[in-house]
Amino acid sequence: MSTDTSANQESPSTDPDQIEAEIEAKREELSETVDALGRKLDVKSQTQERAAEIKQRAQDTWQDPQARSEALKTVAPVLGGVGILVLLVGVARRARS
Repeated sequence: MSTDTSANQESPSTDPDQIEAEIEAKREELSETVDALGRKLDVKSQTQERAAEIKQRAQDTWQDPQARSEALKTVAPVLGGVGILVLLVGVARRARS
Protein backbone atom coordinates (compact mmCIF):
# COMPACT_ATOMS: atom_id res chain seq x y z
CA MET A 1 0.00 0.00 0.00
CA SER A 2 2.86 2.42 -0.47
CA THR A 3 2.04 5.49 -2.48
CA ASP A 4 4.39 7.79 -4.24
CA THR A 5 3.72 11.21 -2.74
CA SER A 6 6.49 12.91 -4.66
CA ALA A 7 4.16 13.19 -7.66
CA ASN A 8 1.73 15.23 -5.51
CA GLN A 9 4.35 17.60 -4.12
CA GLU A 10 5.95 20.47 -5.90
CA SER A 11 9.68 20.43 -6.35
CA PRO A 12 11.48 22.06 -3.42
CA SER A 13 12.21 25.71 -3.86
CA THR A 14 15.75 26.98 -3.74
CA ASP A 15 14.71 30.61 -3.27
CA PRO A 16 15.52 31.54 0.36
CA ASP A 17 12.62 34.01 0.59
CA GLN A 18 10.13 31.38 -0.57
CA ILE A 19 11.60 28.81 1.82
CA GLU A 20 11.23 31.28 4.70
CA ALA A 21 7.65 32.01 3.67
CA GLU A 22 6.84 28.29 3.58
CA ILE A 23 8.44 27.80 7.01
CA GLU A 24 6.42 30.72 8.42
CA ALA A 25 3.21 29.31 6.93
CA LYS A 26 3.92 25.91 8.51
CA ARG A 27 4.66 27.57 11.86
CA GLU A 28 1.35 29.40 11.72
CA GLU A 29 -0.47 26.19 10.82
CA LEU A 30 1.23 24.30 13.66
CA SER A 31 0.45 27.13 16.07
CA GLU A 32 -3.24 26.95 15.19
CA THR A 33 -3.20 23.17 15.60
CA VAL A 34 -1.53 23.39 19.01
CA ASP A 35 -4.03 26.04 20.13
CA ALA A 36 -6.95 23.87 18.99
CA LEU A 37 -5.56 20.86 20.84
CA GLY A 38 -5.05 22.98 23.94
CA ARG A 39 -8.68 24.09 23.85
CA LYS A 40 -9.86 20.48 23.45
CA LEU A 41 -7.76 19.34 26.40
CA ASP A 42 -8.85 22.17 28.71
CA VAL A 43 -11.68 20.32 30.43
CA LYS A 44 -12.17 23.01 33.08
CA SER A 45 -12.86 25.70 30.47
CA GLN A 46 -15.16 23.39 28.52
CA THR A 47 -17.09 22.62 31.70
CA GLN A 48 -17.38 26.31 32.59
CA GLU A 49 -18.57 27.18 29.07
CA ARG A 50 -21.15 24.39 29.12
CA ALA A 51 -22.38 25.46 32.58
CA ALA A 52 -22.72 29.06 31.36
CA GLU A 53 -24.72 27.87 28.33
CA ILE A 54 -27.04 25.79 30.50
CA LYS A 55 -27.46 28.64 32.98
CA GLN A 56 -28.32 31.06 30.17
CA ARG A 57 -30.79 28.63 28.65
CA ALA A 58 -32.45 28.13 32.04
CA GLN A 59 -32.69 31.89 32.57
CA ASP A 60 -34.16 32.37 29.09
CA THR A 61 -36.66 29.59 29.73
CA TRP A 62 -37.68 31.05 33.08
CA GLN A 63 -38.17 34.55 31.64
CA ASP A 64 -40.41 33.33 28.82
CA PRO A 65 -43.85 32.59 30.34
CA GLN A 66 -44.76 29.97 27.75
CA ALA A 67 -41.43 28.19 28.04
CA ARG A 68 -41.65 28.35 31.84
CA SER A 69 -45.09 26.77 31.70
CA GLU A 70 -43.78 23.96 29.49
CA ALA A 71 -40.81 23.40 31.81
CA LEU A 72 -43.06 23.22 34.86
CA LYS A 73 -45.34 20.75 33.09
CA THR A 74 -42.30 18.55 32.54
CA VAL A 75 -40.86 18.90 36.04
CA ALA A 76 -44.09 18.69 38.07
CA PRO A 77 -44.73 14.95 37.52
CA VAL A 78 -41.13 14.15 38.38
CA LEU A 79 -41.33 16.13 41.61
CA GLY A 80 -44.65 14.48 42.43
CA GLY A 81 -43.10 11.04 41.89
CA VAL A 82 -40.15 11.91 44.12
CA GLY A 83 -42.54 13.15 46.81
CA ILE A 84 -44.55 9.92 46.71
CA LEU A 85 -41.35 7.87 46.86
CA VAL A 86 -40.14 9.79 49.93
CA LEU A 87 -43.52 9.31 51.58
CA LEU A 88 -43.49 5.55 50.90
CA VAL A 89 -39.95 5.19 52.24
CA GLY A 90 -40.97 7.06 55.41
CA VAL A 91 -44.04 4.84 55.88
CA ALA A 92 -41.97 1.69 55.30
CA ARG A 93 -39.39 2.77 57.89
CA ARG A 94 -42.08 3.48 60.46
CA ALA A 95 -43.68 0.10 59.82
CA ARG A 96 -40.37 -1.63 60.59
CA SER A 97 -39.92 0.21 63.87
